[in-house]
Amino acid sequence: MKNIITLLLLAVLISCDNDPKVKQNTVAETGLPELNAATNLINSEPENAANYFERAKIYTNNQAYQEAIEDLKIAIKLDSTNISYRHLLADGYLDNYQSKKALDVLETTAELFPNSSLTKLKLSEFYLILKQHESSIKNIGRILAQDPQNAEAHFMMGMNLKEMGDTTQAINSFKNAVEIEPELIDGWINIGSIYEEQKNPKALDFYNAALEVNSKNINALHSKAFYLQNNDDVYGAIEIYRKIMQLDRQYAAAPLNAGILYLGIDSFALAYEHFNILALNSPADAKAYYYRGFSQELQGNKKAAEEDYNICLRINPDDESAQKGLIRVKSE
Repeated sequence: MKNIITLLLLAVLISCDNDPKVKQNTVAETGLPELNAATNLINSEPENAANYFERAKIYTNNQAYQEAIEDLKIAIKLDSTNISYRHLLADGYLDNYQSKKALDVLETTAELFPNSSLTKLKLSEFYLILKQHESSIKNIGRILAQDPQNAEAHFMMGMNLKEMGDTTQAINSFKNAVEIEPELIDGWINIGSIYEEQKNPKALDFYNAALEVNSKNINALHSKAFYLQNNDDVYGAIEIYRKIMQLDRQYAAAPLNAGILYLGIDSFALAYEHFNILALNSPADAKAYYYRGFSQELQGNKKAAEEDYNICLRINPDDESAQKGLIRVKSE
């Protein structure tokens, strides 16, 4: 039994940097009332650019990026002066895996509207997303030359430097950002994350600073919980994960991490309770059933464990942990 638990606890718990969701290019449902209403407005006022923009936002929210792109092209043709149309068009291209077109749109917008710091910031962000750090930093430099107190620009500089491995300068940039705008929670969190990677206990101070700004911020709470669990404060981490669960029932990492921590202190029933919450809230998550089954197995509930392992394998047939678990419960 102990060997099984030890192997489990060797796994890395889920950090606050969640895997990005893969966006699907789907056709929006024509039965959506808001989509039908937007289409009716377009039919009644076909020369009104704002109507196409509103429908594009609905398409975007439903991951129908190509349809959104077509509407935004029309909106820009009708009103070429509205920067919001161009920004959303760039988002649509990026979400639709057309990064070159996304950059083209933003670069053109920056040329047409040279005084728009918002466009320059968005362009810097896109360069960052696409790992074009030198272009991003150069663009941020232009912003800071015009506006040295632009907190978002300092933050964006920090993100580039962090990704490039220059953590000292990254910390300086993030500190500049939060000094100008103390409510920039992501700035505090990123400073904390760098210190945490360096195993510097100052990390906790910056996570606490983020929570002083907003005690209910999920990312700040998770960052602190993850720090505590990695620094042997299991009960402190569990307490924060339980708070996150109260704030956001759909935040899957909270019950998952809390459950795994309960396993580590042999609280199998409490672990089961948290994995069960995860399974109820995220029924398509294979991990929920594996860990729920594992907690059942540790309590001697072999039949229930077998059922959960089978559900896990139906969702993810390649899950080796569930495969091994199934073999164990069937052989015992």
